[in-house]
This record gives sequence, structure tokens and C-alpha cells, in this order.
Amino acid sequence: MRKYVTQKDEKGYDSRWKIGDVEVFKITETYVPGPFVVAMSAIHQNTDFSPEGLKKLEWMIPAYTDKDWNADSFMGSLLIKCNGKNILLDTGGGYEGPYFENLKVAGCTPEDIDYVMFTHLHSDHVIKNVKLGVWSEMAFPTFPKAKYLFNKENYDFLVEMQNDPSKRRGYEFHDQLWTYRIYVWPLVEHGVVEFIDDTFTMDGVISLASYPGHMPGEVGVWIKSKGDSMLLSGDVIQSPYQFVQLRAAAKWEHDIDQVAETRKRILETLAGTDTYIRGYHWPTGGYVVKVNGGYQLVPEK
Repeated sequence: MRKYVTQKDEKGYDSRWKIGDVEVFKITETYVPGPFVVAMSAIHQNTDFSPEGLKKLEWMIPAYTDKDWNADSFMGSLLIKCNGKNILLDTGGGYEGPYFENLKVAGCTPEDIDYVMFTHLHSDHVIKNVKLGVWSEMAFPTFPKAKYLFNKENYDFLVEMQNDPSKRRGYEFHDQLWTYRIYVWPLVEHGVVEFIDDTFTMDGVISLASYPGHMPGEVGVWIKSKGDSMLLSGDVIQSPYQFVQLRAAAKWEHDIDQVAETRKRILETLAGTDTYIRGYHWPTGGYVVKVNGGYQLVPEK
């Protein structure tokens, strides 16, 4: 079994990986702590945190939650260094924290970023896209030399909700109107956006996979180099407990049936392989294993 983690942070969570010739760094904005059961029950549907349900999740202790079911939720970016390029994946949720200091520790300034990619364009993945002036019309790119890569289907979904009120669900985090207007659309106006689809590849090392359900046009980012592989899966699996409860879904999930099918497809593909998977909000990634007809995530094998 290949070992990809090369460094952990002060909390003991994985923070740096080596995938063949590619290095990946976690650029932490903050960790949002919270009582796992209360938080997930409040915002997720189809969950089972009964004593019987929790019994099935005890494998998550201590890597992904503590014994009292408190868990940290990651916010920030992943920095991919590939063939001399600096590629930032997602840009965080706008929390106060040492984001730019952590970027510097990883060897980059905002001016050093060549590309900014996104698993999807929800607010907690795009807030550091721009710096704001006195008025939102003065927004300008945080990463001034970067090309921002927007999945066209993902972007068009936001545009559709702007233009057609009948497409909205009346739930702010699903509709994301303010996200589009402040943190997405201005970059298009600045001419720094390149629209891509899930056939996009870079240097034969980075590729995308369509992972629908959480948001139309969401993608996972695959890194494959010299026989090593890592999947950065975004929010299609927001917490490892969804390895067991496939239909557990946030209120802003676009299509619960579809996201459950996507999760199952990912888990079936990765189970028993050397591929390291990291969901965006997970404190620590790991390897998918099949147990008793279901799936679990283990930090090491």
C-alpha cells in the first residue's frame, strides 16, 4: 500500500501529500468545530444518529470524529504543484484565519498562482476568489496572474437561477444568488475565466470526473503520477459517515437520489485500491475499504 501523506498539521490532520511527481498542500483557512451529531442532524436529511446508527459509525473514531462525536470541518484550499505550475483548488469560505500565511509556508504568494480550479461554485469554495473594494463592483481577482477555470455546466446553473426565479428553491444556500454576483460573475467581467468541462486535463496528470448530485456540474479532481493516485472529491461526500448512510444529504443537495448514486460509484471504484481520497471538508483523508458489504474510510492501511 502506497503511503502518500508526508506531513501533518498541528491538529494531527494530513496536510501535505506526494503523488508521484506531484505535491499537494493543504492551505487551511480554518477548521469549524462542532458537535458532529447535532450539526449533521440539523442540516442533513435521511440521517440515523440513533444509538444503533452511531454503532455503525464507530470506525470513524478517532480519525474523523472524537469519542463524543465532535468533528472539525475544514475550510480552505488545496495547492497542487505540478510540472512547475501552481494550481489552487477551491478558495475557501471567507473565515478569518492564517490562509495567506499558510499559502506562503507552502512556497507561494497570490501572485504565484497559475490556475484556480473548483470542484464546484458553492459559497464555501469561492469566497477568496476576489478582493472587494468599497462596492462589490470594485471586486478584483485575489490571484492576479491566475486563469480561473470554471466548469461551464456548474457556472450555467448559477446563471440560470439568476435569470429564472422558477429555478430557485427559496433556500439561500441552494440558490447562491449572492455568491454568483459577488464572487463569480466579476471574474468573468475581468476576463480571467476559462470555461472547461469534465474532459479537461492538464499535463496528463490532472483530470476531472463528473460527480453530479450535490450541485450540477460538480467535479472531482484526479491526480495520477507514476502509478500513484489521489482523488479530491469535493462535496459529493461531505463527511465519512456518508460511506455508511449513502442517502444522508444536506438541505442544499441538488438531487438526493443522484448524489447517493454518485457516492456509491466512487466508493465501488476506490474500494481496496491504493487511491487516496480526500473530501473537501474532511479533516483527514484516507483509503476506501469494503467491510461487511458496506464501506469505511481508513487513514492508513
